[in-house]
Amino acid sequence: MNHVSNWWQSRGLLRQLGMLLVCVMALICCFMTVVALIIPGDGRVAERTPRPAATDGPTAAPTDTPLPTDTPPPTATLPPEEALKQAIETELGDNNRDVVPMVASFSFDATTGVVDVQWAINDNFTDDMRILGAKLDVSAILQQVQQSALPYTSVHAIGTFSLVDTFGNVSEQTVVDVTYLRETIEKINWENFLTDNMFEIADAAILHPEFR
Repeated sequence: MNHVSNWWQSRGLLRQLGMLLVCVMALICCFMTVVALIIPGDGRVAERTPRPAATDGPTAAPTDTPLPTDTPPPTATLPPEEALKQAIETELGDNNRDVVPMVASFSFDATTGVVDVQWAINDNFTDDMRILGAKLDVSAILQQVQQSALPYTSVHAIGTFSLVDTFGNVSEQTVVDVTYLRETIEKINWENFLTDNMFEIADAAILHPEFR
């Protein structure tokens, strides 16, 4: 009887060991499953994607795109005669007598090639200074015509000034009337030319006694 009892006891112990072994194997399988989920196939620990950090306030508004700059319209090209008129007006400047415009009239005859300019001579402290101013004006007019694109043949310049007659009446009268042919103008070396000779080299000249 003792042998039988010992056998059953031994059999019960083996059964318990078997059940313990099954539990251990089950735990090992669970552990391996968890490890497989945590560690990828390449052996590295899987990293969690970090959540975006919460901002304290709203995102700043995008910068406004600057508006395109307006392109100025192209400047219209002036006809040669109009461009010359403006160049002469700019060169002579403003009249200091304020009675007539500095350039009273301007014309170009395309048939004859004659440039006609009438301007108002500025006043000055003395007669000599007034005459020199008129000569400087003529010099400026001739140089602007020479530099222009006009096919001119001659320049006719008329200068006016305010004169008083014997009765005390004041009127704007022609005091300088000079004409220069193109070939005469082309001979002038402006760098060395003496302005005092301006009326002397004219191809035609009519001067008031006060402007001789």
